[in-house]
Amino acid sequence: MKRIKIYKLVLSSLLAIVLLYFSFARIEWLPFWKALKSCDWIYVILSMLIAVLAFYLRSLRWQSLLCSLKSKVRLFDIFNSINISLVWNMLIPRSGEFARCAYIVKHSGEDAQGKKLVSYENVLGTAIVDRSLDILSLLVLALVVLFLKWQACLRFISLIQDKYFADISLASNYHVLLIVITLLLIAFISLFFLRKKVAIIDKGIKLLKGVFSGIVLSFKEKKSRIALLYSALVWFSYVLTAYAVLLAIQGIDINIFDKSLQPALIRLSALSMADVALLVLVGSMSSFVPVPGGFGAFHILITLGLSVLYGVPEEIGIIFATLTHESQAIIQILVGGLSFIYEYFVS
Repeated sequence: MKRIKIYKLVLSSLLAIVLLYFSFARIEWLPFWKALKSCDWIYVILSMLIAVLAFYLRSLRWQSLLCSLKSKVRLFDIFNSINISLVWNMLIPRSGEFARCAYIVKHSGEDAQGKKLVSYENVLGTAIVDRSLDILSLLVLALVVLFLKWQACLRFISLIQDKYFADISLASNYHVLLIVITLLLIAFISLFFLRKKVAIIDKGIKLLKGVFSGIVLSFKEKKSRIALLYSALVWFSYVLTAYAVLLAIQGIDINIFDKSLQPALIRLSALSMADVALLVLVGSMSSFVPVPGGFGAFHILITLGLSVLYGVPEEIGIIFATLTHESQAIIQILVGGLSFIYEYFVS
């Protein structure tokens, strides 16, 4: 199992390196560095501070879900768990969700016998609800952006379909779906009849029961419903972080670039909040690519989106992608590192 995990980590890291290479392969480095130096870094710092606010809002959201478990975890500990999980996700994709659950169980209260008041399975259930709210928010954001920028959205979807899925017929889609459903049914029936004979399957079923219990408790608690408001605020914060970077780009001296690229920089600087929301939606697709921290995948998606939607060439689009992604990566490492230091050296 450890070897498999190491192989996955190595492969995902190699994929990130390959994607980063293709993102920057045709970039002229001298204008690129000059552009980064001349942007308004006050707005980049503001973007990073808004990101910290988003982390805090995520902590409030998860706290509202954890209250269904009657846990006695402090908001500060939840905030630390979120920060540490972000760093883990940058190292090993998806691992942060399990790390933050273990952190919460560690800091939960104990009964008279010294047993934790909350189980790992129940906490994992609330974490699943927490991530599900992100997916729900992403869908709502997609609907809002589709309403405001429907022509641009159709243009982007059409390009992706023509470029990657042009040879896939509707009939083949149905065949693939039928095969997947059949395999899932076979797997479910096999697990049902073997659950008592194979110990690991029995443990897995108990884990799923605990997770399901945590999900049900999250939805039953009235206080948990405020999590919807926190989700909206979290994603609005994400849009604000990207918009702050856009304001930073407005400070770039256009004379750094060739005259053929100067109109593209002006177009990029003139994008609206709705345009930025669309780019956030496009960039969020990088979370589905199994690479650490979205490195490479985010850069390609943003430069592609800017090129297709607004005619901004990759030489200009990569500046926005780099400032947005790397500023967020730096602040995640910074606050995650501080939370880690507090947990293991101060506390």
